[in-house]
Amino acid sequence: MRNLVRGTIGVVGLILLLAACGGQSAYVETFDEVGNWRTDSDTEVAGVVENGVYDFTIFADELTSWTTAGENFKDGLYEVEATQVDGPDNNAFGMLFRVDDQNDNFYA
Repeated sequence: MRNLVRGTIGVVGLILLLAACGGQSAYVETFDEVGNWRTDSDTEVAGVVENGVYDFTIFADELTSWTTAGENFKDGLYEVEATQVDGPDNNAFGMLFRVDDQNDNFYA
């Protein structure tokens, strides 16, 4: 039976604060609009922006998947609110840094 790893990142208000970055304004994502976040679905992953929340669901077992804001950020202070809504407790979610989609590299 397939585990529905609904390691859903019910991000109520993903907040990426770019503090101390030479006067740059803070980046705040409220998910009022889709923006550049992944909002497609297939047999393994689905992403949707709805009611101020980004819901990222993984259906496949043993799968690592991510989405990005489609932005490049400098060094700074970053903060996120994320909630696991469903699925087994032995999964993980969080933030990735210095993502290189072409080579599948990142720092967690």
